[in-house]
Amino acid sequence: MRLAVAAVALAAVAASRGGCGSERPAHDPCAGKECRDACHLCAPDDPGCVETAEPKLCDPGGRCLSSSTSFACPAPDPCAGKACGNTCAIEAPCRFANPPCSVPDRAGQCDAAGLCVPGGAFTCPAVDACSERGCGVPCLPTPDACDGSGSCVPPAALACQPPTEPCAGKACGEPCDPCGGMCVQPAAMACDRRGLCVIGPAGVCPP
Repeated sequence: MRLAVAAVALAAVAASRGGCGSERPAHDPCAGKECRDACHLCAPDDPGCVETAEPKLCDPGGRCLSSSTSFACPAPDPCAGKACGNTCAIEAPCRFANPPCSVPDRAGQCDAAGLCVPGGAFTCPAVDACSERGCGVPCLPTPDACDGSGSCVPPAALACQPPTEPCAGKACGEPCDPCGGMCVQPAAMACDRRGLCVIGPAGVCPP
């Protein structure tokens, strides 16, 4: 009888502490983590918790889910903190999904609206100085432009050129690089029958 009373007393204390029987704060497995960061449901200081073996990731809502769960993370702003004309990477939204796609980045430049657009397609107002400005940004006196190294030069002395189409002048099946060497490709890429640079071997071409 005495043991039963003691058990009831302990249960009442546990209930008053949230049902866990300790002062340990609730464990938030995704606190301070980004979307798609690895997480664990068990708190590191909880020896009584048994973690399942499957890997887990934080979703956009801060939930720790199985890594096999499909979800999309918000894409970062490629022009955050960058001046108009600076280089940026155009990334497909599916790169930030779970599972992510293997579409490569494309080289771009930040425009006057803060958007990352294909290199050479940006628009920027003329600036007085070219410090930390991308190549091609107009500078005073016009029609001079920044050379990407901090100097304002005449158009004839401007060495930067907008990226060309990666399959221009190439036959189907030839290797291509949509970034012009400015980013890392996840796999070999080749021109397809439509003249597009795609992931895959020469098999995308007709015999």
